[in-house]
Amino acid sequence: MSNVDMVTNVPYTDCGYQATTKSVPFWQMVMHGIVDYTATPGNLSSDLERETLRWIEMGYVPYFELTYSGTEELMYTDHQQLFSAQYTEWLDRLEQVWDIFSSEGIWSVRDRLMTGHEEVQEDVYRVTYEGGVTIYVNYTDEDVKVDGVKVNAAGYAVVEEGK
Repeated sequence: MSNVDMVTNVPYTDCGYQATTKSVPFWQMVMHGIVDYTATPGNLSSDLERETLRWIEMGYVPYFELTYSGTEELMYTDHQQLFSAQYTEWLDRLEQVWDIFSSEGIWSVRDRLMTGHEEVQEDVYRVTYEGGVTIYVNYTDEDVKVDGVKVNAAGYAVVEEGK
């Protein structure tokens, strides 16, 4: 992978074979820390907050597909799927996402191998990384406590061993 800077359009879920009951992020577990990867552009997601949580859970790099001009100029072109892409409309949300992903906890795992991923409660996940970093992601509408760690509703918590 030394010739690859980033892999795009990596799916969140497995292929859906009937033999499985839960989707396991196998590809992400193998590739995290080796190469950056991403999935759906945040500005094309129907719910950026949920998309951000999925990026955190799966180790994705945030990704947006933006334009300089207004999207009305893209009508009747091969890029009309960019229905919400003018960069000036996204500046505040881009800053919020940058603040999350540039934080010490999330940034610290970018180049570490993912060593575990499990659903510890319904819609609550624990992701572990080499070096003793654990990230909890809570998709529910209520605060939860996992392993003695409070994880806010629709939020995440980063725990670094020894800190």
